[in-house]
Amino acid sequence: MLDKIWYFIIIISVIYGVATGNIENVTKAFSTSGEDTVKICISLLGTMCFWMGMMEIITKSKLIDKVNSLFKPIINILFKDLKHNKEVINAIILNLSANFLGLGNAATPFGIEAMHQMNKVNDKKDTLNDDMIMFLILNTTCFQLLPTSIFAYRMSYGSTNVGIVFIPILLSTLFTTISGIIIAKIFKRYNKC
Repeated sequence: MLDKIWYFIIIISVIYGVATGNIENVTKAFSTSGEDTVKICISLLGTMCFWMGMMEIITKSKLIDKVNSLFKPIINILFKDLKHNKEVINAIILNLSANFLGLGNAATPFGIEAMHQMNKVNDKKDTLNDDMIMFLILNTTCFQLLPTSIFAYRMSYGSTNVGIVFIPILLSTLFTTISGIIIAKIFKRYNKC
């Protein structure tokens, strides 16, 4: 499905470029976008390697248990049915930790693992339960305490003040996360009525 959307966007861009006489700009964008992509990937590589290494150390050194105890009150409030499932909670915490650090790509494997583990204990395998929905909301809104990827993007594009977006990102992600949790709780209560 996503590939069809991208094809549609590319076709519309070419048609619009031809119709407005800007086909030269369209072809220039196509030729330079590959170069930009490689630059961004290289600039993110060091950051991603460092934080993925830190996540691996946290997992292997059993530091995850200390992080788990720190997040346990929040996890117990948000995920009522998962209190005793350590594997799921560990995957959720690793996912949320990566998201806190602004590493959405690093969070993805932990998110997939968390959903896989939650589906094992799900009564209806083809339907998301309340905990799975809450996790998707937290993963999607992803409160970012340190927007590492955004900083790396800004550096790769030559920003002179990389950190100027810190407060707006912090506030907007905090607002979206809190809003998502509230809306999920309201819908959960509404569905039980």
